[in-house]
Amino acid sequence: MVSQGGLSGKTPRLEGSGASVKTQAILTLKSEHDLIDLLAVAGLARSTYYYHLKRLEQPDPHAELKAAITASFEDSKRRYGYRKVHLELRAQGWNVGRKLVRKLMRLLGFQSKARPKRRYNSYRGNRGRSLKTCLPGTSTWIPRTLFTSAT
Repeated sequence: MVSQGGLSGKTPRLEGSGASVKTQAILTLKSEHDLIDLLAVAGLARSTYYYHLKRLEQPDPHAELKAAITASFEDSKRRYGYRKVHLELRAQGWNVGRKLVRKLMRLLGFQSKARPKRRYNSYRGNRGRSLKTCLPGTSTWIPRTLFTSAT
């Protein structure tokens, strides 16, 4: 996939938000093209590029937590959602909020196999036979009338 300006599109190894993806793309193309031209095509400020470049070099602060979430999710045969994974992590001694667990599970691409239960609904549709079924060929309703077949 080729986008505007000749930059190649998002490849599988590029991850993250828009600016960090652009920074990774610029980093790979920097040896072939001038940095100023790449920044202009990508629409990034120079300071933004260097900010994201510095962040890419730092280790992932949630690496251990992601490993624990992955282990918990796989142990449940991919059936637990973020609520149960969060409870399991708390039982293991992790002091972590449910929103962070939810965010990391979404980032890792984990979604539960179990479908949510449907809300109760007592509606069963129209009961009995309709008028068109009772009186073929007629569309009028005649109250207090019994129709019999002439056989």
